Amino acid sequence: MERREISVALRGPVWLTSGVGNEDHSELPIGAAATMAHEIGHNFGISHDADGCCVEATASQGGCIMAPATGHPFPRVFSTCSRRQHQGLGRWERSVGNGFLEEGEECDCGEVEECTNPCCNPQNCTLKAGAECAHGECCHSCKLKTAGILCRQASWIV
Repeated sequence: MERREISVALRGPVWLTSGVGNEDHSELPIGAAATMAHEIGHNFGISHDADGCCVEATASQGGCIMAPATGHPFPRVFSTCSRRQHQGLGRWERSVGNGFLEEGEECDCGEVEECTNPCCNPQNCTLKAGAECAHGECCHSCKLKTAGILCRQASWIV
């Protein structure tokens, strides 16, 4: 059974992104469907199945959808581990380092490896020592612009 990585997905709140794409090289529709199910699983926050997680289907039956790699025969079921992770779908759990500024965070520049914001501490989404801000039109070099300086156009609501 040949297995290889053929796609990637954002792990996080799919409703905050503008779209999801899938490119698959399988000649069978079930292959593309299995890949899409796997990647949409990631979009909903489901991780790859750990060893021993997939008891619902043997390798000769295709294994489980969230296996780190898939091939022929294609998987058709989610493991109990995946279903357990998915139960919180009704509300999105906050996640430090996901790139979205959420309640309780002072900043969020993504994961440690990808953060390029000099004002934000990616480990806990707090401002670095001495920083007053991390982003926005009124933030310059980790400091708020001086009072009286126009940061953005006024918007009048009548």
